[in-house]
Amino acid sequence: MLSREFYNVVHILGIILLMSSLGGVALHAMNGGTSANNRSRRFTATLHGLGAACILVGGFGMLARWLMLGLPALGGVAAFMGIYKPV
Repeated sequence: MLSREFYNVVHILGIILLMSSLGGVALHAMNGGTSANNRSRRFTATLHGLGAACILVGGFGMLARWLMLGLPALGGVAAFMGIYKPV
């Protein structure tokens, strides 16, 4: 199993990839481009997909290393709050 720091780096890398792909699409749209004449559409879609996958893998990897014992307790508290609505 990999370290929590590794998953944190993967998670941050995924955020950077996702935001750069969204920035590329926004820049293309600001310059008056449409989806029909976007030559880099496949590249930005690939960056977006890789970024989303890295965010998920890094986030769930950190969750597995960090909260494996506390996750059932948090799930129980969430179920209690959802069923009985004490607040």
